[in-house]
Formats: sequence, C-alpha cells, structure tokens
Amino acid sequence: MTKLESKVIDTHLSAQTVYDFLSVLANHEQIMPEQVSDWQVDGDTCQYVIKGTGSVHLKVKERKENRLIALEPNGRIPFPFDVNWKIEAHDSGAKVQVIMNADLNPILKMIAASPLTNFINLQVENLNRVLHEEKSA
Repeated sequence: MTKLESKVIDTHLSAQTVYDFLSVLANHEQIMPEQVSDWQVDGDTCQYVIKGTGSVHLKVKERKENRLIALEPNGRIPFPFDVNWKIEAHDSGAKVQVIMNADLNPILKMIAASPLTNFINLQVENLNRVLHEEKSA
C-alpha cells in the first residue's frame, strides 16, 4: 500500500469548525481543484470527474468527531484506496492533513503518485482558503 500525504496546514480555526465543514460532503465541492467537474453529492456519497483521468465515486467510511473524516470508493475503482482527512486540535486552532492510502502497482505508482499528491495538496490548500474566507465573511 502506498501512503500519500498532503502538506499539513495549520489553521487558527477550531477542530470543530474544520470537522463540521469536512463532515458535509457537499462542502467538498468548494475545495476541489479546477480539473474536477460534474460534482454530485447525495448525503454521504459523492461523485465527480477528474479531467483526463475519469470518474471518482466516494462514500463516507468513518467519522470521528473533531479528528477524522474517512472516505472510501463507492463502486468500481481502478485500484483500492482510501482518503483520510486528519484533524489535530491544538491550543490556537487545528492542524489538517489528507492521507491517501492506495494499492498501486510499481508502474502505476511511478505514473500516479505525484499527480495524486498534488491533488490532495490542492484540496488542503483550498480548504484553508475557503475556511478563512467563510470566517471573515
């Protein structure tokens, strides 16, 4: 299993605020990179298309209040993976990181590891931007 980790963002918002935002899958549309289109959500499931890659279908696998939102594939997938939004509270806010565990063969790992890491980095950066825009609005 290949473990891909985003950069860690340190936000001055509470773990509860971050968790509340991420626990609603509809909010994830706001943090998707530009190459994502055809966003659809239905409660705890979502699907979207990554231009040049294909369709992604996810569902919430687990929630741990103020600490974790875990997503897993929902339907056919090219390789097994999961996506974990980890939230760590501290005195002045929370740290957030996305960890993706993917079962990539060596060739796919060479091809996909960097774009997947870039994708989750963009999501965490967009999360930081969106949360701070909402707080200042």
